[in-house]
Amino acid sequence: NLKDLKEKVIIFKQKMFYYKFNLVLKNFHWYGTRAFKKKNLTTFQWMRQVKPKKYNWWRLDILWKKDKYRNLKIIENGGWHFTQLKSPKDLYYKFLNDEHHDEFELSKVKFSKVKDMIKKRYTIYSHFIDKRNWKDRWNNKIKLTKVSNREMPIFLLKNLNKYKKWLA
Repeated sequence: NLKDLKEKVIIFKQKMFYYKFNLVLKNFHWYGTRAFKKKNLTTFQWMRQVKPKKYNWWRLDILWKKDKYRNLKIIENGGWHFTQLKSPKDLYYKFLNDEHHDEFELSKVKFSKVKDMIKKRYTIYSHFIDKRNWKDRWNNKIKLTKVSNREMPIFLLKNLNKYKKWLA
């Protein structure tokens, strides 16, 4: 129960799923979901910038840095993060119109490549590449892994027929 936690910052370590409800990006976790008591929440920007790492007491910079904490709890198995859950066509148009559309356009990735990467179960771009190296970001071969039904949320298991279009 979140009310019982004493930590100031709570971050959920989540599995990252791409394109379908059962295609996971192994060796990568999503730390975007956070929880705070209302009295501890200063701004939403501050909430986004908090690092998903618990620092040791001898790290003096935690005394003045607003993004590093000792009083932090990371919830293991904190849920599922589903991303790029769209048809190839919708995903292609999303990339053309999102905040990094300039990088996407310069990469010269075509609709056929987006469609092919989804079919072959590769991520469209890499989360592991240095952000300054944007050209390589769009040309990766990171394979997604199909998970068994046991690893999916109970809600999806109860509604497999309803969401079969979104299963690999």
